[in-house]
Amino acid sequence: MIIPEINDTVEIYIYTLPGKDVYSNLINKYVDHINMLMVVFDVTKKESFSSAQSALARFHPDAHCHSRPIVLVGNKMDLEARRVVSREEAEKFADSIGIPYYETSAKDALGVEAPFLHLVKEYHNLYIRKIETFQTLV
Repeated sequence: MIIPEINDTVEIYIYTLPGKDVYSNLINKYVDHINMLMVVFDVTKKESFSSAQSALARFHPDAHCHSRPIVLVGNKMDLEARRVVSREEAEKFADSIGIPYYETSAKDALGVEAPFLHLVKEYHNLYIRKIETFQTLV
């Protein structure tokens, strides 16, 4: 993915992990190897939001640590009439753990790029800071 402001490229590999509790052992196996995290839930299903909250607690118990970029994404914003998780509720939760919240409609391709771009920019910034730290040690 190209970062427009600096004309640099970050290559990302995307893994999808199921949100169901039955897969929690599988998910726990990957926790230490993830550099960025996007947790997606369905705004038309309360249990999907609850699963997203649990996943964030599992992957990032200290959300203010900022050791890896994380975003929360509410999908299916095109189904406003069926929405059960309000934007305000999701934003309040995301704010409480110090991460950004985005809404998307994968069906209509609305807002899909923004959370990816945020993650890539944040990861690139972390990478640059690590390089600068190593250079001061040499």
